[in-house]
Amino acid sequence: MLTYGDCILYVKKVYDALNGQINHIAPAIRLALTEPNPDVAKKIEVVGSQCMLYIEIRLDSVFEKFNYLKLTDNEIRGGLLFIVAHELSHCNQKIIPNRHTDIEYVRYIEYSNNVNTINYLYKYEDILKEYLGPYEVPDIALQAYYLQRNYYNGEQIIFPYISSVKEKVLDGLSIITKEDVYDTKYPLVNNINMEVYIQNRMHKSFNIIRNKQLTIEPIDIIKMSQFIARGIYDYSGYSTISGDTYTACINLNSAPVYNVTVLR
Repeated sequence: MLTYGDCILYVKKVYDALNGQINHIAPAIRLALTEPNPDVAKKIEVVGSQCMLYIEIRLDSVFEKFNYLKLTDNEIRGGLLFIVAHELSHCNQKIIPNRHTDIEYVRYIEYSNNVNTINYLYKYEDILKEYLGPYEVPDIALQAYYLQRNYYNGEQIIFPYISSVKEKVLDGLSIITKEDVYDTKYPLVNNINMEVYIQNRMHKSFNIIRNKQLTIEPIDIIKMSQFIARGIYDYSGYSTISGDTYTACINLNSAPVYNVTVLR
């Protein structure tokens, strides 16, 4: 029977195999696992998340749920493969953040991403099994896809691609400001920053775009993503424009807590 440690090793192997392949436009730059937490072990609603190029997998929930369902080792591997592939696929996906409360839009984004993920796994199944070994994607991992497919009743869904890493990063800022930074603000300015406040006090600032070029270092993209992902339910956001510089500001009510294990 697969142990929690076995699952960690498998998730790392899947990430190394798929990162930059299923998400060729915008490879992820960090994979982390949330720490095991018995309080959330049976909650499977959120098993992974992606913000900009940063990915977290809630392996504690997944591992406990898969064992509770008495999945075979091959089904556990297949479930983990699907989850990691799904989050990596989101990196290539154009998502309009200020529509995150639009249920129909969120359903469309998740379904198109599930279709893209499944198509990729089927297309490269032989290659993946040669590298990863045997696996079987279980029905529990595909449950959302089946429900979404029935909802759309066979309608063809187009996966919306981003054009560049720059677009993905700026779309992340849109989560804060509730306005499409890339499409509506970026053409008007040369420089773009992000400022992080905690209880209205300046905590951290990031220089993202200089002279319309993406200049931020990967480590700072990770830090920005963590502030956005961990503060998303406990913050206020706004933007300012001064001359040719646009600044996205996020004010957190408390410092985010990062109980994660960095894998890659």
